[in-house]
Amino acid sequence: MSVPTVAIFKPKPDLDTGAAVVIAPDEGHTILAYDLEGTEIDGWLNSIGLKGIVLKHQAPGRDPAKR
Repeated sequence: MSVPTVAIFKPKPDLDTGAAVVIAPDEGHTILAYDLEGTEIDGWLNSIGLKGIVLKHQAPGRDPAKR
């Protein structure tokens, strides 16, 4: 299981537009794609002057007994 968190990634001050986007990566019922659908998108948003707010939410474990 993942621990729910919210992470804010800011662009460089000279690029900062003041706008932000909330990113909620898909959990796919068994995994959380935090890097591919979260922090990689955040890097692109920062490059165009937007803050990225990545929501890391819980995904069920792979073991059906622990769901």
